[in-house]
Amino acid sequence: MKDNNKFRLDMWGIITLCIIAVYVLFLIYPMAHLMRQSVYDATTGRFTLENFSKFFSKSYYFDTLLNSFKVSVAATVLSISIGTPLAYLFSIFKLRGKAVLNILIVVASMSAPFIGAYSWILLLGRSGVITGFFRMSEAVQAAVLPSNTEFLPNDFELIGGEPEAHIDNSFSSDSYWKDVRRRFFSNKSAVVALILIALIAFFAAVGPHMTQYVYSEQTLSQKNFAPRVPGLEKLGIFNGNESLHTTTGSKIINGYQDKGLNDVYYWFGSDTLGRDIWTRVWEGTRVSLGIAVVSAVINMTIGMGQ
Repeated sequence: MKDNNKFRLDMWGIITLCIIAVYVLFLIYPMAHLMRQSVYDATTGRFTLENFSKFFSKSYYFDTLLNSFKVSVAATVLSISIGTPLAYLFSIFKLRGKAVLNILIVVASMSAPFIGAYSWILLLGRSGVITGFFRMSEAVQAAVLPSNTEFLPNDFELIGGEPEAHIDNSFSSDSYWKDVRRRFFSNKSAVVALILIALIAFFAAVGPHMTQYVYSEQTLSQKNFAPRVPGLEKLGIFNGNESLHTTTGSKIINGYQDKGLNDVYYWFGSDTLGRDIWTRVWEGTRVSLGIAVVSAVINMTIGMGQ
C-alpha cells in the first residue's frame, strides 16, 4: 500500500521546500523582525513594552485601531453576505456571463489594497456616498467617524541626533527615469524578482508548446507517471523511477519501463487522468498572468486618474 503522507525528496518535494523557504524569507522573517523591533529598546538594547504603552495611551491611535477593526468586521460580514449567495447561484444555475463574473471576482481579489481602501473612502469618507446619506444623523456620524483630529505636542518624535536635512547634490541632475533605473538596479531583491518574473513569463508563453501534449489530453493508460526528462534520465535523475512504500517495505517502480514506453516523456510527470503536468502548469500560469496583467492595468488606470 502506498504511503502518500510520507515526505519524499523528489522534484515536487524540492519545489515544496523552495515555496516554504520563500514564505519564511519574505513573510515570516519580516514579521518576526517587526515583532522583535516592537519590544526592543534601541537605546538600552533590552526588552521593553514602552512602545505599546505609548501606542495605547493615546486615544488617537487606539481609536484608529478600533475603527479599523470595525471596518474589517463590517467588510467581512458584507463579503460573506454577498459571496455565499453568489457561490450558491454559480454552482446551481447556468448564468449568462458567468465566466466574465468569475474573472471580475478574481481580478477584485488580486487588486492592490489601495483600490479597496479608496473604495471605502468613496463610500464612508467624509464626503462619501453612505456618509452623505446618513449625514443628518448625528449619532451615526459620531459612532463611525471621528469628529475632528487634534495633534498634541508629544505625538511626534524626532528619530536621530541630526535634525539637519542632507541634500543630494546629484539628485537634481538626474532625470526621472534615470533615477528609477538607478534605484531599481541597486535593489538586489527587485532585480532577482524581475529575473524570476521574466522566466515565468517566458515559460508561460513557450512552455505549453515545448512538448507534444495538449493540456486537456487524457491518456488513462499513462496516469500517475513520475517525471522523466530526456538527457537527464542518463544521469540517474528524472528517469521515471518512483519509490513505492508498502506495508512490507519499499521498492522502486518505473511506469515507463513496466509498459514498454521507452519514447514517452512527461517532464513533470502525469496526473491521475494521464494528462501532462508540465503543459497544464504553464497553461495555468498563462491564465494567471493574464488575469494579473488585467488587474494591474485596471489598478494603474484608476490610480493615474486620481
